Amino acid sequence: MYTSQSNANRVPDSSATQFSLTINGAELHIHCCQPSEWAIGQYRRALAQFALLEREGVAYFLSNFGDIGWMEAPFHAAINPQQVAGVPPEFVAGRHHIGLLVKLRDSNSHASYGGRFVTLSKPLSARLVDVAKEQLATPISTHEYEMRIQRAFSLLTPSQMASMATLQ
Repeated sequence: MYTSQSNANRVPDSSATQFSLTINGAELHIHCCQPSEWAIGQYRRALAQFALLEREGVAYFLSNFGDIGWMEAPFHAAINPQQVAGVPPEFVAGRHHIGLLVKLRDSNSHASYGGRFVTLSKPLSARLVDVAKEQLATPISTHEYEMRIQRAFSLLTPSQMASMATLQ
């Protein structure tokens, strides 16, 4: 898992995200720097939007909670630990949705601010599973993964990624 550089300056309410899809399901970890009550409310209760962008073999899970703005979380299923690598075995495309567990933590104090459980659309769920299967069939080194992510981050903002995404 890789975190974006969004949190590099440690500005209050700034965030970094990590996404994973494994045999156990999907999780989005949001690490905020000193989140305000407003930001916590946005993550926990506001309208949640999701999108997926694929670029150079890396997928970017994009999320937007209320008025927070788009955030990017790159992932490659082959980077996951071997014991959990894969997709939920019970998933059937077109029939099931993937449930996404969203967890909010303070990046400085590690305090937990709870989270929420959201259901992804059937098309997004199916594409995530397909992408993970494709990635598992095409392993990537951690070094190459990080280089591809840095290239993407140097060219595109999260909002630009969301506008280019194939699924929203």
